Amino acid sequence: MALCTQTINVADNTPPALTIPANATRECGGNTAPGGAGGTGFASAIDNCTISPLITFIDVVNDGVCPVRHVISRSWKATDSCGNQTTLIQTITVTDLTNPTITCPGPISVECLANVPAPSFVGGSASDVCDPTVT
Repeated sequence: MALCTQTINVADNTPPALTIPANATRECGGNTAPGGAGGTGFASAIDNCTISPLITFIDVVNDGVCPVRHVISRSWKATDSCGNQTTLIQTITVTDLTNPTITCPGPISVECLANVPAPSFVGGSASDVCDPTVT
């Protein structure tokens, strides 16, 4: 009887294939969290050796010109059971797309031009979805 031994080395050197959501723009105060129903989407990954690669993300917020305007760089990472990784970045732009609203003071009546008061905003109001300090 003859016997031989063959050694087979299995090495997973291929990182997962990662698919991330499209870049997105949201109004300030809008939902920037991952997910559906108004969120910014989910990432998915497939791998040749790992059935369900681990998917994680980290957000880095870059301030914009105004306090309510900024850009979120969401770094998605898929990792398989052998430690192979793929990283892609989704960009989420948060901006102010809605103009403020203004309500002017009510009309006044005066008898002659000399009685016209100095301009005043008393009785008026202004508001904005993104900026609580509208002037």
